[in-house]
Amino acid sequence: MSPDEFEQKLQRQPLRAAPEAWRGEILAAARASRLTPHASGIGDYNLLELVFTWLRPARLAWATMAAAWVVILGLNLAVRETASSRMAAIPPPAQMREAMKQKQLLLAELGGRAERPVIKRPKAIVPGPRSDRREDWGMG
Repeated sequence: MSPDEFEQKLQRQPLRAAPEAWRGEILAAARASRLTPHASGIGDYNLLELVFTWLRPARLAWATMAAAWVVILGLNLAVRETASSRMAAIPPPAQMREAMKQKQLLLAELGGRAERPVIKRPKAIVPGPRSDRREDWGMG
């Protein structure tokens, strides 16, 4: 049976009316649904359904992205240091100088008064004269 034959057969059948009891129930339900507001919805969708509809085509990609953000956030919170703990790790310069002096005295006591090695500074390389003149190599 082709679609055209089916449509012709449907057109030949007489329409039957719905029972009156059904008609009243259907209209009452339609009026009740029209009066109740949708819960934060846009049209016939509520917001949650819209988000799921938008995320559905690439669920695996979004889930992977969410898992990566959770891992990054967890690592960030795990290694976070407060500013005071970072500052406490570095002693003030005066204390550093005192520690260096004590170290030098200790080394001098242990190894005898070792003379400081003479450090020869490398000679400064003086650049030669520069010329902007181009030499003619006979090409052209």
